Amino acid sequence: MATRLSQSSVSSNAVYITEVDTILRAISNNGKRWLYTTYFALCAAYCFPCAWHMFAITFVGGLPDDYHCRVGANQSIPQIYKDGKWTNDKCRMYKNESSGDNQTIPCNNGWVYYTDYQSTIVTEWDLVCDRDYLPQMAQTIFVVGTLIGAGSLSPLADWLGRKKVHIGSQMAMAIVGIITISSTNYVMFAVMRVITGALQQGVVLSTTVLLFELFPAEKRAHANLSTWLLWSLGIISLATFGYFVRNWKYLQLLISVPAFLDLIGIWFFPESIPWLIAHGEIDEAQKTIDKAVEKARVKIPIPGSLLDLDVLEKPGLRKSSDTVRHSSTDDPPAQPTEEKRETLWDVMKHPRLRWYSLIMCLMWFNSSMAYYGISLSATSLVGNRYLNFGLVGVMEIPSYIFTVTTAPRIGRRIPSCISQVGGGIALIIVPFIPKTLADGTSLAPLIVTVTMVGMFFEASAFALAFLYGQEIYPTSTRNSGMGLSSVWARIGGMLAPFAGYMVTKIYWFPGVFLGSISIIIGLLVLYLPEPLGRPIPQKIADMDSWTRQRYRPPTDDNMADEQLPALPEVQEHEADGRTNFVI
Repeated sequence: MATRLSQSSVSSNAVYITEVDTILRAISNNGKRWLYTTYFALCAAYCFPCAWHMFAITFVGGLPDDYHCRVGANQSIPQIYKDGKWTNDKCRMYKNESSGDNQTIPCNNGWVYYTDYQSTIVTEWDLVCDRDYLPQMAQTIFVVGTLIGAGSLSPLADWLGRKKVHIGSQMAMAIVGIITISSTNYVMFAVMRVITGALQQGVVLSTTVLLFELFPAEKRAHANLSTWLLWSLGIISLATFGYFVRNWKYLQLLISVPAFLDLIGIWFFPESIPWLIAHGEIDEAQKTIDKAVEKARVKIPIPGSLLDLDVLEKPGLRKSSDTVRHSSTDDPPAQPTEEKRETLWDVMKHPRLRWYSLIMCLMWFNSSMAYYGISLSATSLVGNRYLNFGLVGVMEIPSYIFTVTTAPRIGRRIPSCISQVGGGIALIIVPFIPKTLADGTSLAPLIVTVTMVGMFFEASAFALAFLYGQEIYPTSTRNSGMGLSSVWARIGGMLAPFAGYMVTKIYWFPGVFLGSISIIIGLLVLYLPEPLGRPIPQKIADMDSWTRQRYRPPTDDNMADEQLPALPEVQEHEADGRTNFVI
């Protein structure tokens, strides 16, 4: 049996976060097969469906290459001079050409579309001319839904658990995605998009936190950032689907049905071990730990100081046993200490965390606005729309490799600053590159290249924002804090769909605006603390000693600086053919 520490032997709550990290480290060393199988299954379960639904409007709401009024007998279409050539007016026609009257009127008999799409919501409901903002509005409406989901489903994951919210949101998103196919008008489609957006955010935030809490401090950056590689594959696969499936209803069905495979997760996916321990679910946590290392024939018991934690009974939560566990059977039962459940409001009352939260929210706001602004407008770039959108996903791969390589070595602050500022500079440059030179040479390849460089940096910035957000907030409020950051991201995301629309009105404005904001926020990131290598914080108090300097593990020389108690020694011994870890 592992020796248990009495609660009196614990001089600080920092011991608890160190012990939880020790458990996760032991699992990562002895349960690699379970850990990485679970990791990749969770990544695939959330990255592909969530990326598909997020960017589906790119093809579901795809704009036709050209269109003009449908005309009858004695009617024709006026010609307009634009971009150095004569073209048909898209939105007006002559009232009655045979009468010699040159009066024009808006299209009153529908439109004729020239496009390689079989159907989109644009061609089905004539979302052109005075209604041409509605396809972009559909994406803004989706982001409004993600804002609702971030504010409601994220706190629910702190209360009910990460796994329940992940699976529940995933199944509901698949069902709503299929119902969307039956939309008979734009209003019904928009309502379905709001609901899908809310559920998508429930999947994203609960799963990213669950993935984060699978790994110890030294491995969580690699694991968290590697998740984004599958996100980029989701974007590439959507471009492939869009190329082969040109009917928006069939495409919507294709991206919705695979999510039902997530039902397998009811039996396969674990609940977060840090969450189970923090909420007093000790028996369930121990079962998950045993399952993780059963193939390695080792036993990793939960330390006594964690077993002795008094957890306030709350509706929907239970203690691991009917009686409080104690370090010694000879001691009289201790009176349970009612510990106040920390909330996001407690974060806002903490001077340092309040400032961190503000910068984090601005990071998410800008990263979302710039990232989705580039992604959603990619099909409006010169060249093949499917190829350009696929390039967005392809360009993200080296971006995430850069992030995975740098963040675990030099930290989060400097790479975040470089990504935000680098992306901002690229976005500002793009509008001022002429489309052609004086001799007629097209600079379209250069425009696409610089745009993709901007995408490289902004994708890295967004990935780092996700990682940073999970490290800034303690376990007690992590999903709520991520939800707050995500709300700001959704506000930025609501503006993003109109980047492509604004390019047609004021060509230089979107790039200059997004780029300037990105540079300013990139500099603000330098005020955040450096979480590299630090154990996962469990409570708000664990953040008090955080600084902008790299973390140094506690030693005799720096103990006073870090204000952390010594970690109990971890030993091993053989018992009944199994390795037993003694903490």
